[in-house]
This record gives sequence, structure tokens and C-alpha cells, in this order.
Amino acid sequence: MTLHEPLADAALAATSARRAAHAESLANLLPLDVASRNRAQWQDRVMIRGLLGVFCLYVLGVVAYLVALNFLQFQKTEFDTQVADLSQTYTNALVTKGRITVMKEQISLKYAALEGLKAASARLPEGLTLTDFAFSQGSRFDLRGVAPVADVPKIASFVAALREVEVNGQPLFNAVTRGNIGPAPGVAMMSWTATCELRPVEIK
Repeated sequence: MTLHEPLADAALAATSARRAAHAESLANLLPLDVASRNRAQWQDRVMIRGLLGVFCLYVLGVVAYLVALNFLQFQKTEFDTQVADLSQTYTNALVTKGRITVMKEQISLKYAALEGLKAASARLPEGLTLTDFAFSQGSRFDLRGVAPVADVPKIASFVAALREVEVNGQPLFNAVTRGNIGPAPGVAMMSWTATCELRPVEIK
């Protein structure tokens, strides 16, 4: 057994100072390699937990994004359905409005045709005979008749009188034209025609 002389007080103080400077703990009995390994394992655990936390946050963000996306897609689908329903309703309303307009115009033209026939009958000069009338093309009103040769000039007066006919302060006809005048077949009279373009009459 080898005996060593105890260190002097000055040497012992210097050794203690060096240990304190190197952060060596007198109570630490672990070897340096074990302490280094434990420190590395602790750092690895901290890093793994940090990465796991970041991954969990990423997964939660993706899930939240998908939920929000599905919700917005659902809202868009509902909105598109409402727009389609409103579009169909609007289209049906336009179709119905168009039909009503056409019906009102047809009724107005029929009323105008009756007014035209009444006006023609009331202004037909003596000697002229109305033999036929026809309502065609929605607004065309054709008159046909016969007249003695001596009364042929009255046809022009009759056509002029029809041009002046008014209903509710508006002209009944947009235009009145006289057709051809010629011999009536089988009789000693002249045939005549007149074409009137009706203006729709407002029904009150």
C-alpha cells in the first residue's frame, strides 16, 4: 500500500477551484460517458416529442381544413339548388307572362275585328253589298263585296271612311287598302275587295 502525503491547503483550494470551473459535481457519481448518453437520449426524446406535437398539429389542421371544405361545398350545393329552383320559377313566370300577353293580344285583336266589322257595316254606302269577310294572320281583316257599275266610285269613299274609324280615341286600323275591282262572275255587277290591318284595341 502506498501512502500519499495530504495536499497542502493552497493546493487543495486550487484543485477545488478547477473542479468548480469545470462544473464538476462532487455528488455526481456517474461516469462521463453514461451522463453523455443519458443527455443524448433526453435530447432525442425532446426532439421526438416536438416532432410528434408538430405532426399532431398538422393532422388537426388538415382535418379542420377538410371539415371546412366539406361544409362550404355543402353550402355551395344548397345555393346552387336554390338558384336552379329560382331560375326554373323565373323561366316559368316568363313563359306564363308571355302566354298571357299573347292571349290578351289575341282577345284584343278579336275585339278589334268585331269593331271593324261593325264599323264596315255602319259605313257601307247604299248600293254596295258586303258578301264576305275574313280575319287572318292575326291582324288582317279582309272585306269582299259587289256593287253596281254606277256605284263603283263609292268604294273609294268607303275605304276612306274606314281609315278614319277610331275606337277609344285611337285609329282602329293601321292601314286600309282597296283591292282590285272587276266584273263579278255570273252577275251584272262589279266585285270589290278591301284589306284592313287591325290595331289592337284596349278592352275596357
